[in-house]
Amino acid sequence: MEMIRPEGPKPVGPYSPAVRIGPWVFISGQIALDENGNLVRTTLEAEINQVLKNLRAILNAASLSPSNLVKVTIFLTDMAFFPIVNAAYEKLFPNGQYPARETVAVAALPRGARIEISAIAYDPRG
Repeated sequence: MEMIRPEGPKPVGPYSPAVRIGPWVFISGQIALDENGNLVRTTLEAEINQVLKNLRAILNAASLSPSNLVKVTIFLTDMAFFPIVNAAYEKLFPNGQYPARETVAVAALPRGARIEISAIAYDPRG
């Protein structure tokens, strides 16, 4: 098992941002922490964009891209955010090749975040 440590915010608990096992990369849930570990919460769009930026940073650290994602889980504190999240998420996949996904409503997320995304990526290079 190889731990993947991207540049950027440190985990808020005792876990790795991502681990690689063979061709699989398991990405821990990402909230909107900026490089200094502060939660970006000015607007919902800014929060979502920071989460996606953090997800991309992990993929980059693993020498992967969003096209390598095979499964994504989105956690929202309010399902009313769903259309706004979809609009930002769609831009992550400009070719329209979307991974499998579920979106789950939760009562709360770490540090008062409104969105968290975890994912599984596949590296065909092994």
